Formats: sequence, C-alpha cells, structure tokens
Amino acid sequence: MSVINFTGSSGPLVKVCGLQSTEAAECALDSDADLLGIICVPNRKRTIDPVIARKI
Repeated sequence: MSVINFTGSSGPLVKVCGLQSTEAAECALDSDADLLGIICVPNRKRTIDPVIARKI
C-alpha cells in the first residue's frame, strides 16, 4: 500500500472506484484520476480476482 501526500493540490482529488480491468484503470488514469479503487470483499457485485487486482 502506498501513501501519497496531496498537500498543496490545486484542485479536488478524483477517485475512480470499482475498477474491474487494467483497461478501465488505464482509462481512468488517462482521464486524470488521482486515485484508483478496487473491490476485494468477497461476494460483492464488483469484486475482482486477486490476480487482476495486483495487475491494476
């Protein structure tokens, strides 16, 4: 897990959560998202495989 210091940021932070693919993560980053989120809790609609989570 990484800790990022956003002190002095010039605008709001944008987090895109519920990502399920590396393609979606790349799209979010290309759209200037600051943070990416994934769902790792079992039996949830957007839970992803741990292998894919590590790739993201």
